[in-house]
Amino acid sequence: MSVAARILVVEAEFLIGLEIQQILEEGGAQQVQLFQNVLDATEDADLDVDVVLLEARLGAEEVLAFGKMIDERGIPVVMMTADRATAAAFAGEGVLEKPFTAERLLAVCQQPQPR
Repeated sequence: MSVAARILVVEAEFLIGLEIQQILEEGGAQQVQLFQNVLDATEDADLDVDVVLLEARLGAEEVLAFGKMIDERGIPVVMMTADRATAAAFAGEGVLEKPFTAERLLAVCQQPQPR
């Protein structure tokens, strides 16, 4: 199994987002779109992706609404958070607890199986 080819990342901390992007690209992702907030991702992202990594602390209502919209399109959503209570409010594909290792990040971004 390989890393998903097209990944959308929404991460508020720019440097953390760049690190995530670098890990994913070095792990084999062909396209990593990086946004710092849900509003920009909603307006500008190409949603033809294999998986979405979504930071849970960006603003609970916005994040949950965006995550639900992505999930309804059949795209796996992984919530990135240090707060499991926040992530529990969203019943998506999974949770990536912060801090995480490069290996764990790549593991949750494996090429999804067809639904």
